[in-house]
Amino acid sequence: MRKILIYGIVILLISMSCSVQKPVQETESLLFSVGGQNVSKDEFKYAFLKNYKPSDTLSVDKEVTDYLDLYVRFKLKVKEARERKYHEREKYINELKAYQEDLAKPYLTENKVTDELIQEAYDRMKTEVKASHILISAKTDSVAAKKKILEVKALAEKGLSFDSLASIYSSDPSAKSNGGNLGYFTSMQMVYPFESAAYQTEVGKISDVVTTRFGYHILKVFDKRPSQGKVKVAHIMLRASQGATAEDNKKLEEKINAIYQQAVSGDDWNQLTRDFSQDARSKNQGGELPWISTGNFVAEFEDVAFAMNEVGGLSKPFRTIYGWHIIKLLEKKGVGTLEEVKPEISNRIQRDSRSQIKNKEVLSRLKIENAFVKLEANVANTLRALNEKDTASIAMDTILFTLQSKAYKNADFLSLIDNSTEKTNDNLFKYNQFEEKSILKFESEQLEVKYPDYANLLNEYRDGILLFDIMDEEIWRKASQDSTGLKSFYEQNKVDYTKYNVKKAVVYSTKDQNVLDKVKEYINDGGSREDIMNTVNENAPLLLQSVTGLFEKGENKLVDQAGDEQLYETTENDKFYLVQIQDSKDQVIPKLQNIRGRLISDYQDELEEIWIKELRAKYVVKTNEKTLKEVINEVKSK
Repeated sequence: MRKILIYGIVILLISMSCSVQKPVQETESLLFSVGGQNVSKDEFKYAFLKNYKPSDTLSVDKEVTDYLDLYVRFKLKVKEARERKYHEREKYINELKAYQEDLAKPYLTENKVTDELIQEAYDRMKTEVKASHILISAKTDSVAAKKKILEVKALAEKGLSFDSLASIYSSDPSAKSNGGNLGYFTSMQMVYPFESAAYQTEVGKISDVVTTRFGYHILKVFDKRPSQGKVKVAHIMLRASQGATAEDNKKLEEKINAIYQQAVSGDDWNQLTRDFSQDARSKNQGGELPWISTGNFVAEFEDVAFAMNEVGGLSKPFRTIYGWHIIKLLEKKGVGTLEEVKPEISNRIQRDSRSQIKNKEVLSRLKIENAFVKLEANVANTLRALNEKDTASIAMDTILFTLQSKAYKNADFLSLIDNSTEKTNDNLFKYNQFEEKSILKFESEQLEVKYPDYANLLNEYRDGILLFDIMDEEIWRKASQDSTGLKSFYEQNKVDYTKYNVKKAVVYSTKDQNVLDKVKEYINDGGSREDIMNTVNENAPLLLQSVTGLFEKGENKLVDQAGDEQLYETTENDKFYLVQIQDSKDQVIPKLQNIRGRLISDYQDELEEIWIKELRAKYVVKTNEKTLKEVINEVKSK
């Protein structure tokens, strides 16, 4: 959530095109200053015009001055954050470093290689592969692991059951139960070397040995079929509890069948998902799930989803390891054109092991651009000493390579080895990592000089994190945690939250008129809502539904229709409704806990206004009125 909020703040700053501590050049006109920090006319005007759309109701003078006030408020907050040295905090430094690494990625990418990888991934996405695999872990002894996988491959090629071999030898824990079966999968779902082996191996054949970060693999390909594309579904799910009794499972099945009967009878699907689905992530969105491709969900779920053809149609209840489901088909589509899926593939490649191929191309380019010189003899001597465990003979000041005028020495290399988490005895691998990381780090440090767009965006992130942190400490967190202050604010302003023409009511609904007649009898006998619901739904959990609350005029159509009637009955969309008006008041001041969210938001606004006044008193804000008039006139002339 924090990252999303900071991203939103940065988008705001981008729209402002702000810069950090940017000195005003002599050729620029000073527009205003905050505590001695100058802001030029050009900076402000660019920020204003970037997203400016003339208003039909406000004058240009008003729009410019309003935006100037917003810009000044922003500068005041960032100024205060820097004065408090937020930018020196370890949390800030680490967070900015993470954003900086993300921002640098597009500048450390080779576009030609990326395009080739995108095309390859797209072509593979048109086919789904069914395969099994055997994994031999190489964590402890890579030589012994390589020998073992070759022995197992030989046994498989002699005709021994691949499933049995997987159950006996594979380091994949699931192989004991599934014989190494991976089901169907498609491009971008496995690590790249594994995927390539699957697509390059013929049906019925066994692959060559594949090396991944998990160890050594062999695959047997059983089938290849055209892609099923993607399917968009919604579902209602009832979770199966671990250790549930047979009786519990029977009740769960009866409940899902009752929900299914309501769904096929025309009850509102979205309401059913809200009322009954136990998938917390989707129940309030009509049960809607992300697009499903082969291999994304458990096989039982995918089989039902992909077998459906009628948009809007419902599956019969079915069970997976997670519980019982009813699926509603929303949409089906094929793989799509390259243009349609290119952005998605590109994003996934950034996180995929394919990125190692891109890195090689990038490193080759950066070596040329940064005058990389490798002292081969020195590197060879260091690696020999490491392999012979003769570290005493390694001179720390010996240069291994240079980038422009910067030298990288044995001391740097050995420091990386000491701090590395890689569990390998391959010293050449360690050196190559050192070389790669050093080149990429060197280039990252040059990006602000080489690329102005990158420099501007990084500055905006610097301010965005500062703004988030100081707003969180001064406003957001204070408003939500200051219970005494919030209560005081409520007492001072509670009249402003008054609700008018309020009715305390219960709305019952059912598909059976006889049930509604029973509800009226229970009400007349003094039954409570809870007792009525428990009694009616004892044998059929979905027979009667109800909502209760304080309803202001306009909040609930049926309560409005009831008027002054204590019991109001109506029929709508094949359902029978009974509204019980329990109390009516001309006006009600809600309790604090009932409007807490809205109250906190308003309290935050008040705290921010008080704080801005304090900042204006602390940091002198000077505005050049002549320059402001120039800005207004220039905007008018656009």
